[in-house]
Amino acid sequence: MTRPRTRLSRTLVAMVAAATLVLAGVPASATTGSSLTVSGRVAIPPGEFSHLFDVRVFVLMDGGTWHLHRDLTVKGDGTFSESGFYPEDEYRFVLVSFSDTWTGGTYAGNGVPLVADPDDGAPVEAGASGLVIEPIRGADLHGTVAAPDDFFWHPSFSAELRLDPIGQDHITYHLPAVVVVDGSMGGKFTIPNVHPDARFRLNVRRAPARFVTGFYHAGATGPVADESHATPVQAGDPVHVRLAPEHGTPRLSAVLAPELSGSGYVGARLTATSGLWSLDDVVLSHQWLRNGTVIPGATGSGYTVTPADAGAQLAVRVTASHDDFPEAAATSSPVSARFTAPRATAAPTVTGTRRLGKKLKATPGTWSTAGLTFSYQWLRDGAAIKGATARTYRLTKKDVRTRVSVRVTARKAGYDDGASSSAAEKVAKGKPKVTVKVKAKKKVTASNRAKVVVRVKAAGLAKPRGTLIVKYGKKKIRVKLKAKAKGKVVVRLPKLTQGKHKIKVTYKPNAKSKKFVKKASSKKITLRVR
Repeated sequence: MTRPRTRLSRTLVAMVAAATLVLAGVPASATTGSSLTVSGRVAIPPGEFSHLFDVRVFVLMDGGTWHLHRDLTVKGDGTFSESGFYPEDEYRFVLVSFSDTWTGGTYAGNGVPLVADPDDGAPVEAGASGLVIEPIRGADLHGTVAAPDDFFWHPSFSAELRLDPIGQDHITYHLPAVVVVDGSMGGKFTIPNVHPDARFRLNVRRAPARFVTGFYHAGATGPVADESHATPVQAGDPVHVRLAPEHGTPRLSAVLAPELSGSGYVGARLTATSGLWSLDDVVLSHQWLRNGTVIPGATGSGYTVTPADAGAQLAVRVTASHDDFPEAAATSSPVSARFTAPRATAAPTVTGTRRLGKKLKATPGTWSTAGLTFSYQWLRDGAAIKGATARTYRLTKKDVRTRVSVRVTARKAGYDDGASSSAAEKVAKGKPKVTVKVKAKKKVTASNRAKVVVRVKAAGLAKPRGTLIVKYGKKKIRVKLKAKAKGKVVVRLPKLTQGKHKIKVTYKPNAKSKKFVKKASSKKITLRVR
């Protein structure tokens, strides 16, 4: 898609560049030596058209500034090939984009994104071929416009903001962008499709009658009058414009504090950003801090963490100075300096039987660092078991048919926590113990019926349920074992003949108890009937 201002924009670019060239003259080498050809192509993004992209060539003048050498003709397939280049000159190739999505910049080499600063671009020599200039996706610059509380945004009121490129040194690929803000926008504005790394001045060109115009300055009560005091902005920066009846007073301050990147491990490198500042052309200095105290000699933008830092908080203080304003400072958020985590050279182990109701005990294993303290977390199928943080653990019904392990965490001041887990092993069903005992105050005779007491004890299952099969001789009877019995049942046998009778009881769990315990039998006992 094209923008409505495309034709006017192209004309404006050409007029600005031509006027610059007339004022500056041409490089002396342009009339000497042999003219060579430069060729290449613009990689037209899918859905875009070649007429939305211009390639402009700038030449370095004796005074150290860049001036327009020529506009290249980009064909429908994106290719270009033109002569008129001289070996004695240094050139920069600049892509100007009229797309709504893709933006331009200075060529920095094949496969390298276009750069915002021409000085960071790649020199193109006369006779070069195979250049590939790829547009980059533009970024949006967002911001807000605020007015005093007593101001009412009448529908006819609006403010006009203009975004002017900084530091392109006559190399024009970003046209001034204009946005109008009114009460219906809630004070918010977006300037789309700017180079992600380009820097701009934000000019309040028009405002309701009671407010002054001027340049955005972060933290000021209103726009400032002097263009040199404008706060540089780029996509992603916080931009909050304040309208005011009087110009604000500029001052040097941090818009964003410096930030640290890096792990903080002993031996690793921390790197500091410079932060964002309210004025351009500031001189920055760095000072690294350990728990808020200056680290002697640590004054670069990077710092290597030492063993002496372990356990401390590291930060950097950036001080900005300017010829016309008092210096200002901002400190980053701290990073914890520490050694890397202790490492288990032998994994933790667990002793005990993996069966319902049994107790397990963890040993922490062997570790690479001395002086550690250990904590424990028991795991069921890899997930933490709530409350199971002791060195020992008794297996419950929930553990049956799952895999239980323990995770040991090793701690020491100045170190990251280390962790290692034991092997996960499956937990078996419980094995009940069945006992049978004759209940009689005196001898059992053939004329009365004997009673036997059957007990079923299953660790981890307080109320076993199922069927008791009582076998006496070759006969048997079945008795229900209910939950309320809590594993104890008195069974009355039929009248038995005189002599010795072998009695054995088998417990067969019902469907619910069968999930947790196995079938089990008692030892045989002998009942003497007189």
